[in-house]
Amino acid sequence: MEYLGPVDYDRGEFAKALEGRHKSYDPKEKMVGYPYSRGTYHYHTGYRGDVVHPTRNSLEYAVACLDSGDDELFQRGTEIIQRVIGLQDTDANSRTFGIWSWYLEEPLDVMDAPDFNWADFCGVQLLQAVLRHGDRFSDELYEKIKTAVLNAAYSIKKRNVGPGYTNIAIMGTYVSLVAGDLYDDEVILNYGKERLNRFYEYTMYHGGFTEYNSPTYTVVALKEIGRMLRDVKNEECIGKIVDLYKLVWKHIGRHFHEPTRQWAGPNSRAYRDLESKGFWYLIQRCTDNKIQFVPSEELPFDMDYAVLTLKYPDEYLHYFHPLSEPRQEIEVFYKGREHPSKSGEFIDLPVIGTTFLHPKYALGTVNRCDFWNQRRPAILHFGTWKKPSYARFRFFHDDYDYSSALFFGTQWKNRALIGVNFATDYGDKHLSLNKVIDATIQAKEVRLRLEIGGNIESLTLPEKWESGKPIDIDTGNITMRMWVTHAQFGDYQIKYDTGRDDDKAWVDVIIYDGEERSINFNEIDHAALGIGFEILNGNSEGPKAVINNGRLIQRWNCEDKDLMLSIPVKPNKVGMLQRAVIRN
Repeated sequence: MEYLGPVDYDRGEFAKALEGRHKSYDPKEKMVGYPYSRGTYHYHTGYRGDVVHPTRNSLEYAVACLDSGDDELFQRGTEIIQRVIGLQDTDANSRTFGIWSWYLEEPLDVMDAPDFNWADFCGVQLLQAVLRHGDRFSDELYEKIKTAVLNAAYSIKKRNVGPGYTNIAIMGTYVSLVAGDLYDDEVILNYGKERLNRFYEYTMYHGGFTEYNSPTYTVVALKEIGRMLRDVKNEECIGKIVDLYKLVWKHIGRHFHEPTRQWAGPNSRAYRDLESKGFWYLIQRCTDNKIQFVPSEELPFDMDYAVLTLKYPDEYLHYFHPLSEPRQEIEVFYKGREHPSKSGEFIDLPVIGTTFLHPKYALGTVNRCDFWNQRRPAILHFGTWKKPSYARFRFFHDDYDYSSALFFGTQWKNRALIGVNFATDYGDKHLSLNKVIDATIQAKEVRLRLEIGGNIESLTLPEKWESGKPIDIDTGNITMRMWVTHAQFGDYQIKYDTGRDDDKAWVDVIIYDGEERSINFNEIDHAALGIGFEILNGNSEGPKAVINNGRLIQRWNCEDKDLMLSIPVKPNKVGMLQRAVIRN
């Protein structure tokens, strides 16, 4: 297979890379253990102890121990696998059959919301163990792994996630195809083939991944598709897998900003705002040093790459060359769905990303989204690869990202119009696991924030920001300008503020800040914000906004394209608001 290299790694280097993980191993529990941060909000768990022993991380460590080539570590790996297998729900009549809890300390029946993705994540790791080392396992362990993997596969089949849940759709396909073939289970193998066909047709129709441009999950997708290339034996599947593999790499290339070496937005899901050197190293390894960020001898050993050596398609190498002039990428991530009985009427409107890659910065926005904490619907990267920085829009409810604030945008090159309105039936801290009840929240503060982070040593931020005037943020290399074209939230008095600390700076549009109070969105007739955002390029005439027939309409006359964004101002159900946006 031309996109995979040989698995031939230096055992000594592997052992060195693994050394740091050994300190987390708990020989008493035969799992890895970590201190637990009680103050951090997690979607699925209400655990409040001091230490956790995670199932997924333990399996990942176990597989690394098996791969090390060390006999003592091999024994440790098998003991961990036996321990974790024993924590799987094996009751075929149980709702959580085939999955694991996150932690040893918190069984499935006491989790806030069991995570069914653990069938996929843990199933993948168990398959790595048996495919590479099964011939060394005892008959008893081999059979235990077989049972656990098939339990996970049947859980995956029962759940049957749609192709829009990109990383889990791919991962579950891998488990089904490989487990069905390995264990001669025709039901699971046929399900894996059907699932691959469904994901392939869906993705090729839309032209991209619904879980679009995620620095974390696009790499997960890349690795899982790479595993398919390596481990799936069915010939009728290989052609589709190759097409998907190339699509992932093209997707990554289109959003690589060479001057900062950052993964430009917009991002459907992200856990950080700035990528580390690991992102560069991935590109350098997979291009066989054709794209070189560090001398090849300084490229650190990578355990994952050692056992899954991925190769970059040469036809996309140009995306990683130096950026000598601006380039704009407009990508349809999702074409939308038409109503089956009403020709031309959409149930879901398309999702479209715009990324402007300039030698000094990269600005990325999406046309519709929400403000869940993993979203990056509007994010700017600037600076240099040695000292990168970012600026992104967030919406806070009591200092945590508020999912029911909805984002709408339109962008052309260095300018973007942004509209914000509010759903009455959506999420608070999480889209589905922490919902807003009866369209009402209890709040001490509600605000829109432009957050600037990374290297902000040269940043100049005005101490005051007057209503009705734009605010300029000078970074020493570029200047951002932000306009508030409209801000109304019932009869609340809107305020404006700026601030900074050692790590971040911010510009806030404050809707409420005071004693805790109840806010019922059903009782508010007008709640909407309009923002114009640009990277200055000479003189600029700002955007205009009007309210007409219950809609906030913003316009911006750009040099070679006029932007327009129109959104409803009254809070409503999320589906109604998502379909009601008009933009160009």
